[in-house]
Amino acid sequence: MKVVLLADQGESFAEIAKFLFIDEQTARRHLQDYFDNDKLGGSSGGSEGKLNSEQAARLSAILAACDVASAQSVVQKVKGLFGVKFSLSGMTDWLKRNDFSFKKSEPAPAKADPQAQLEFIDTYRTLKDNLPEGEALLFLDAAHPTMATKLGYGWSIKGERKIVATTAGKTRVNVLGSFEPATMKLVTTFPETVNSQTLGEHFVRLRRSYPRTRFFTLHIILDQGSYCVSKATQAEATRLNIKLWHLPPYSPNLNLIERAWKVMNEEVRDNVYFPDAKTFTWTIKDFFMNRWGKLSKSLTTRFADNFQVIQKPAF
Repeated sequence: MKVVLLADQGESFAEIAKFLFIDEQTARRHLQDYFDNDKLGGSSGGSEGKLNSEQAARLSAILAACDVASAQSVVQKVKGLFGVKFSLSGMTDWLKRNDFSFKKSEPAPAKADPQAQLEFIDTYRTLKDNLPEGEALLFLDAAHPTMATKLGYGWSIKGERKIVATTAGKTRVNVLGSFEPATMKLVTTFPETVNSQTLGEHFVRLRRSYPRTRFFTLHIILDQGSYCVSKATQAEATRLNIKLWHLPPYSPNLNLIERAWKVMNEEVRDNVYFPDAKTFTWTIKDFFMNRWGKLSKSLTTRFADNFQVIQKPAF
């Protein structure tokens, strides 16, 4: 490519060879390959085959719909489909030019229902837009962080990785939380176990934290876990004037409080070694009871309700 561009600017082969630290014969061969064979690489294996527009469109559609582990597997697929031979470097260039990049796949619940999620988003928008004054709309969920060291991303010197002390401790803290996006308020309780009874106790704690709205409805969005839909939970919610709105199955992407758990991991768990259970328990509880209030105002953009619908994964 550099030979072609320099030649197009009127540079002589002697000048091109000097600029690129190659001999004149090699520069002439590259330019000849370009005009005679429509190549942009040398004959030593850097060239690529050609796909017409219809073949390119078909290949793009196939690659977008299925998981392909390497450029080499794409080379084999193209050879089988179209009888066109690519070099590995040529296929890598083709993939980049056609907006493909090599990255880790995104997990998605296999049983998620995109249509049910879209319908729930419409329900949520209507509820939010028509929420009576004095009422509150919250998202509820439980988290169970463990003491085991959680490795996370971080900046390291190129070519090196930071070494983090680890432990396989199984101690965990149960956190029941209710999050109000409008105010970034997060109400948490830390039960020994999470069940209908402790969820009811959380409702009582939540209602007490909204004293000015005690005669108004609290709207809570939560999943369909067994303790979330039990008769005991429904009865306690009714007693406390709490309206429950259940998410479609397999839809953690629609529960904003999930992002609070992610922030918690980033702030106090990722790459952190806890020497004992007491330190770990104190750290988790301190984050929600003290640090969240200081952090929350800087996190509003991360909690925008721009929900993404989970698409059906390819099988």
